[in-house]
Amino acid sequence: MNTGKISTRYALALYSLSKEQGVEEEVYVQMYALGEAMIAFPKLQQALSSPMFSVKDKMALLKTASGGSPCALLEQFFDFVLSKRRESFILFMSMSYQDLYRKDKDIVVAKVTTAVDLQENTLEKVKSLVTRLSKSKDVLLRTEVKKDIIGGYVLELNNYRIDASVKTKLNEIEKHLTAE
Repeated sequence: MNTGKISTRYALALYSLSKEQGVEEEVYVQMYALGEAMIAFPKLQQALSSPMFSVKDKMALLKTASGGSPCALLEQFFDFVLSKRRESFILFMSMSYQDLYRKDKDIVVAKVTTAVDLQENTLEKVKSLVTRLSKSKDVLLRTEVKKDIIGGYVLELNNYRIDASVKTKLNEIEKHLTAE
């Protein structure tokens, strides 16, 4: 079975229906919450894939993980997925739906990693830069703090990575000095 094909087909069907009903943004928010919950709590994916839990229990897990009370369309979607026994693909369906939504709405996802929290005005400057570089309407900027980069930043945008961290610079200097 091809996880990518299955997930994409289900996500595409959900996106088409949500767009038709004008609830694509609401479904996006709930699918985003579901994806984040499943990544944060790997045991949730295990529970959904387990035959030990009933369909009713799995539905309750999906509702809770998607924010508590999913819209009617998403609830129907969950019911359909469970009836077809495709719940083990739900994380990938969530990610595929998010990708479809972002592509349709011209939203780019970027991530900036720094050694300390960035101030709001700095975040806005980074977001503005990413908007110009990507030529997108909107930017979803995620931030991460990793003290081990010492200083500087790492910016990830689509398949590009700009590593201007102090840690990387120090590693480059060390390699240069120890190379013979």
